[in-house]
Amino acid sequence: MNKFTSFKSIMNFIFCIDTVKSHLCSRQSLWLVEKICLPQRLTVNWERWRLVCLIMLFLLPDFFSEKIAVGARFDDYEIRVIRPRYFSKRKKFELGLSGSVVTNQTFIYTYLGSLNVTYHFTEQFALELAGAYGFSIDKDDKRILDDDFSIKTQIIRTQYLMEGSVLYTPIYGKYQLASGRLIYFDTFFALGAGISGVDYNYEQCLPPEDQANPDSTDEIPAPQVYQYPTITFGVGQKYFINKRDGIKWEVRDHYFTYDRQDGGCPGEPSEKNPQHNMTLQVGYSRFF
Repeated sequence: MNKFTSFKSIMNFIFCIDTVKSHLCSRQSLWLVEKICLPQRLTVNWERWRLVCLIMLFLLPDFFSEKIAVGARFDDYEIRVIRPRYFSKRKKFELGLSGSVVTNQTFIYTYLGSLNVTYHFTEQFALELAGAYGFSIDKDDKRILDDDFSIKTQIIRTQYLMEGSVLYTPIYGKYQLASGRLIYFDTFFALGAGISGVDYNYEQCLPPEDQANPDSTDEIPAPQVYQYPTITFGVGQKYFINKRDGIKWEVRDHYFTYDRQDGGCPGEPSEKNPQHNMTLQVGYSRFF
């Protein structure tokens, strides 16, 4: 084979490859053609390889056309790791039961049981109505102050809560357990308003005979409950057991202002004070 013939064969080979490249979009088909068209030794019959390349030019496009068409259908779509939601909450009611504790009180423990009804307008927004009622238990610190030092303190005892909140759910996702099971969850924020009922028992007040002024006739007020307008803000997560049942936790701040005179002894001056009740809530809910 002379130099001219070798040059001609090489040009024909290049023409074969360029032609195939211009007609095929698949990398797999191009690799296969080049694998066939590219001889390992220059002593082979180049005309035979050129003929093989031309045959592959007409056969391979039909073989890969289906794969190319399928891939083209998804060119305008973004592939995401998180798939669609576990189920749709839109236009569904949710009924929940939960227990909560006020976490930032110094001298007492306050426990509340609550019932809430939620309507989901969309996947992101919902309206919740909630009511809670509870009781308080004195801590040892309060008993020590009273028994050992005769120090009595005014206590803010939250007896009930009635609130309405807007829920916003911007995040949803899933966990995979070691067993392979997937746990789906939502993360939500709550903003609302309502009423806090505070129970005053005036146990810090002294009877008239024990007061500093012996001529005082001020009686200890009878226990009563005051209501205060409240603003609430919270964040929490809901874990789905199945498409109807879920378990949730939530942390909320219930903010209101009260007059110290409301729970004070006779003669107590009027003084406005802010109050933050931080609650940790855990509960169960069902969708309808």
